[in-house]
Amino acid sequence: MKTAVSHYTDIPFEKKTWVIVENRLVYHEGDERSRNHPGHGYPAHTEFTAQVILVFDNEYEFVQELGSLIRRCGDSNRYRGFLVQPYKVRWLDVVVEDTNDDKGENSAKNDDKPLTSN
Repeated sequence: MKTAVSHYTDIPFEKKTWVIVENRLVYHEGDERSRNHPGHGYPAHTEFTAQVILVFDNEYEFVQELGSLIRRCGDSNRYRGFLVQPYKVRWLDVVVEDTNDDKGENSAKNDDKPLTSN
């Protein structure tokens, strides 16, 4: 099944999926002040972005759609495909104990525990 998305958080996290990312260029001309007085105002610049546009739960549909997009636009750099594997991270509690003694020395013990994955 193909799903259109507008943000990476729309990608399902529960299972592996295939995504198509579109590379985009946006040219900003800049304002008049930067053209008349270099170094001032907002200069012209090009903004490069990559946006996930389609998510698939079926590899065959993914390959067909990616090929179709590349053939239509004629630019193999505009669209890229990726396999997204879910990876869950579980944070463990970190306990910090104050071990001040009567001499006024400050020291702390940090029970660091590594991250674990499921």
